[in-house]
Amino acid sequence: MRIPDARGDTGRARGEGGLGLLSSPFFVWQRYRCYALQNADYLLGRNATGYCFVTGFGDKSPQHPHHRPSAADNIPAPFPGMLVGGPNPGQQDKREMKVPYPSNCPDESYIDNTDSYSSNEIAINWNASLVAFLCWLDALGG
Repeated sequence: MRIPDARGDTGRARGEGGLGLLSSPFFVWQRYRCYALQNADYLLGRNATGYCFVTGFGDKSPQHPHHRPSAADNIPAPFPGMLVGGPNPGQQDKREMKVPYPSNCPDESYIDNTDSYSSNEIAINWNASLVAFLCWLDALGG
């Protein structure tokens, strides 16, 4: 089970999953493939919050990412396919937030709020590697 420990934890999950796939030809394939799939599961909703951290996917996905184009386009749903930061026990934006975080537990320290740059931010480096990671899983029959 993942215990988030820093801002951008979903980026770390995607990166660790990719490293598992990269390592798999050199080590025990099944073990690393399983680890990569567990990281994909975490990103897509099998986590303590129940959120799929990719906008527009799953039964419960972020509706209010810290993403100016999505907040300003007058369309209720955000752009689909963007990976948000995910749980962040540091809650660096806690003082500026008008709404409190629902939990201080590390794996539940997430809030779907446009003002939350600490847990709900969109970053291009997370999103680009998410696409690579999921395409790689798909190509390997994940």
